[in-house]
Amino acid sequence: MGDPDWKGDFENIPSDYAVPGNIRNYNIVVEILAVAFLLYTLIMLCMAIVQKSIELFLLFLIGPLVAAWMVNDHGIRMKQWKYMIIAKALVSIGNILSYIVMINFLMLFISKSINKF
Repeated sequence: MGDPDWKGDFENIPSDYAVPGNIRNYNIVVEILAVAFLLYTLIMLCMAIVQKSIELFLLFLIGPLVAAWMVNDHGIRMKQWKYMIIAKALVSIGNILSYIVMINFLMLFISKSINKF
């Protein structure tokens, strides 16, 4: 099966070994663009998740102040605060789900492309 010591010797190569036929169809530019796009997408998704988490935390911190102000404005700011919390929580969940779906599709694509060879 090969050299167990991993010396890199070329003595045990089978005589019928040949270069894969589809090696000339390989395009490095497409690969670089695909990797750059995926990295950009992952970075943007992670930044959006962190941003929404910080916004939710800050809304959580000002919650007592909004509740105390409810006496003066009859709950108008409390309703705004509630809707902001719900909206930011749903967007955060959506970002996390899109991240999970993207990673699952990538793993599915990678496993199918590996099984071709």
